[in-house]
Amino acid sequence: KRCSTVKLMKKTILVISLIFASQNLFAVEPHVQVKRFLETLNNEQEKDEARWTSLFGLAKLTGKQSLTIIKKYFTHSNWMLRDAALKVTAALEAHELAPEVEKRLKDDALVIRTTAVDTIGHLNLRQYAPQLVEALFDPINYNAGKALWIHKHILHVLREFRFEEAVPRLVELLEKSSDGKLRNQVVNTLENLTGKSFPNAPMAQQIYLWKRNSLAEKTF
Repeated sequence: KRCSTVKLMKKTILVISLIFASQNLFAVEPHVQVKRFLETLNNEQEKDEARWTSLFGLAKLTGKQSLTIIKKYFTHSNWMLRDAALKVTAALEAHELAPEVEKRLKDDALVIRTTAVDTIGHLNLRQYAPQLVEALFDPINYNAGKALWIHKHILHVLREFRFEEAVPRLVELLEKSSDGKLRNQVVNTLENLTGKSFPNAPMAQQIYLWKRNSLAEKTF
């Protein structure tokens, strides 16, 4: 099963393809265009957008033959190229680069961490679900006690994965967090994963009921 973020990624690929078509980039011989893409990628003076587009173009022309090159950009100093590497990996269904994707959950840039979450969902990398759960608690994903937008993406993927093993930690997060928006998102995920709900209970009571329910599940 794939998360709905695949739609966004497909739109990204479509936009890139339209750009290429409008610029007639694929009218030349493939080996000539590959050389151009590589020159642009390796030129630090080129605009970020041009290098981002070139990585997509290289992947489109050469497919998985470009994985060795793509892998290098997972740790590039430019966040836009790290972003391109993740999105290209998703577009190519490149499970071979799964370990590189998982490492980006600790990236310095929030946008990259979020793209890594989406890529894990798109590639159905369920083996990294525990790492997604732990990312919900990572201090780098909070600002002044408020959850950053990555939490919404993580919880969405956990629901898509039907990762019921996350329930105890989600209850813990529900109890620890003072962020009302995050709490509502966590409750939604708990309801989705367990099939249970306490719709008329205030949040304080819901926390008590979810905690009791989690303890009962452990007991039996």
